[in-house]
Amino acid sequence: MTGLLAKMHPSLFWALLAAMASLLLFQAIFLSRFLPLLIQAASADRTGSAGAVQLEAGVPVRSGDATFPKAMDNVTVRQGESAILRCLVDNRVTRVAWLNRSSILFAGNDKWCLDSRVEIVTNTQTQYVIQIKDVNVYDEGPYTCSVQTDNHPKTLRVYLIVQVPPQIVEISSDISINEGGNISLTCIATGRPDPMITWRHISPKAVGFLSEDEYLEITSITREQSGAYECSASNDVAPPIVQRVNVTVNYAPYISGAKSTGVPVGQKGILQCEASAVPSAQFLWYKDDKRLTEGQKGLKVENKAFFSRLTFFNVSEQDYGNYTCVAFNQLGNTNASIILYGEEQRGEEMISVTSGEEEEQDPGAGAVSAPPLSPTGWAGEAPRRPESATTEEPDSSGSTSVAPREAEREAEMEEQETVPVTVRGQVAVEACLRILHRTEAAVTRLAGDISVIGQTIQEMRREMETLLGQGGEGPGDISLS
Repeated sequence: MTGLLAKMHPSLFWALLAAMASLLLFQAIFLSRFLPLLIQAASADRTGSAGAVQLEAGVPVRSGDATFPKAMDNVTVRQGESAILRCLVDNRVTRVAWLNRSSILFAGNDKWCLDSRVEIVTNTQTQYVIQIKDVNVYDEGPYTCSVQTDNHPKTLRVYLIVQVPPQIVEISSDISINEGGNISLTCIATGRPDPMITWRHISPKAVGFLSEDEYLEITSITREQSGAYECSASNDVAPPIVQRVNVTVNYAPYISGAKSTGVPVGQKGILQCEASAVPSAQFLWYKDDKRLTEGQKGLKVENKAFFSRLTFFNVSEQDYGNYTCVAFNQLGNTNASIILYGEEQRGEEMISVTSGEEEEQDPGAGAVSAPPLSPTGWAGEAPRRPESATTEEPDSSGSTSVAPREAEREAEMEEQETVPVTVRGQVAVEACLRILHRTEAAVTRLAGDISVIGQTIQEMRREMETLLGQGGEGPGDISLS
């Protein structure tokens, strides 16, 4: 070092010596003025007793000399905002500084920190104020206003609290599960203060919250529990943050709608089968162990996500019978029997009267309900075609004669106890007559010659009118005279 100084140019040597002297002088002046403040601030940080007390939550507030100007207790700001730290002073104060923990931010008007976000706002005989812009969580903590009075130094502390809006940082992905399984949904959120997590099911039948935790457990899940689940994170700093998880519950098909239909010969007929399933069901149609497909003459098969439709463009006698609708997916299958029958069959069952009882048919209904559905097996046990409304029996000559179903009913009625029946209302009587007219037309179409059968029908008409006439002439009763 001595050799280096000896080789140095004299002017450079004296300049360096002057700079070192100036630095030493500055340090001496600063230490004489602010060393008591720094010692006092460091002592307060170590002991927590110089001008401040420690709360249970760890937030220090001012205490001490009641005659000294008061400082702020806490400053609360949201992340990204500016924090104003204010220290009130009077004319007894000779020196003042702001410190963050043991680091000097400002001493008087001199800035000692390198953070460009920190700047002095006011330095007067009554206030000493600094500002921290764009606050973040790392700025949170204690700040000390250290002052030197005529007597001795004092420190006043404030605590900067930084609030952070909630943010969901992790959430479960959409999930698909078979009915009866178990699922666990996760929702992790951050924020200051710590956000509260709640789960709820987005469903018209859902009531209240399902969980107030980060995790939602569902065991033996059912199809009714499918749908969207909403995770909400809130801490009152900002509006709640909401995200959703979609839960799909898979289940085997079940048929929700399958109605038998009556259609006259020559008309258009439709059989429809509705099924609910996840994934969506596929459909098959069978008649007498034979699968029906698109493209068959006079037939159209239309399959959609939730139903299948079988259309007959021109119904014939051969089309009548029992059809099987099969709905299936990878989880299972189900089936239902649907009957396509003639219009005359529906008329026969429009009014049903049993012994000792009186039934009234709603004229607006048009017809009674279709024959009940009966379960059938898979394609190997296809349903059989139902019996026709008439039965053909060969006679001795080898030809066939028609035995009407009405004659069979008459024989059965003769075996049962006959009781007087009163049918109230003109609408019911007209319905009875319409049945007879349809029966005559059907027999005419099937037999061709109704000379004998017509006599039987006329007898039935007279018997019906006689029964209706026995009801008397009281209020609401009518006769066929």
